[in-house]
Amino acid sequence: MESNITSKPPVPIFPPVTYIIFSEYLLSFICTIISIFNMTRLLYTAKFNKSALKTKGISDSMKLYLAVNVFCGATELPFFIYKVFWWRPPFIRGDEPLYSNVLYHFISSIFNALHYGVSSILVFILCLERCLVLKMGNQLTGKKNGIFIIGGIFVVVAVYILCGASYAFEFPLNYEIGN
Repeated sequence: MESNITSKPPVPIFPPVTYIIFSEYLLSFICTIISIFNMTRLLYTAKFNKSALKTKGISDSMKLYLAVNVFCGATELPFFIYKVFWWRPPFIRGDEPLYSNVLYHFISSIFNALHYGVSSILVFILCLERCLVLKMGNQLTGKKNGIFIIGGIFVVVAVYILCGASYAFEFPLNYEIGN
C-alpha cells in the first residue's frame, strides 16, 4: 500500500511578524536598561541620600523588590542584546533561521524566564507587607518585619534556584540529531 502523503515545505513566517517581534524585544531592552538605571538610583538614594526622598524612606520589602529586579534585569540583558543585535530582517537573512546561536539563546533565555518567575512573587511580597502594615499598624515591629523580609528573601531565592534548576535540567540538548 502506497502512501499519498507528501512532505510540505515549512510555512514561512509572515514578514511583519518578525518586525513586530523585533520591536517587542527592542522596547523590552530599552525599558530594562531604563529600569535598571532608575531602580539602582532609587536604592542608592534610599541608602545614602535619604533627604532627597519625599518620604521617610522606603520599606525593606521595596528594597528587596528593587534589588532583585536590578539583579534580574542585569542578568537578562544578554538575552535582549542577542534578540536585538543578532536579528536580521527577512530580506537579508533569506532562508537562514531568525536566530542561529541556539545554545546562547537557550542559556540567556533562562535568565529572562527567571525574571518573570520571580517578579510576580516580589509583587506578592510587597502587597502582603502593605496589608500587614494596614492590619497590624504599630504591632509590626522591626523584629516581626525582619522575620517577614528574611522569609521573603528565602522564598525568592528558593524560587530562583528551583526554577533555574528545572530549566538547567533541559541540558544536555541534543544538537547531533540528523547528523
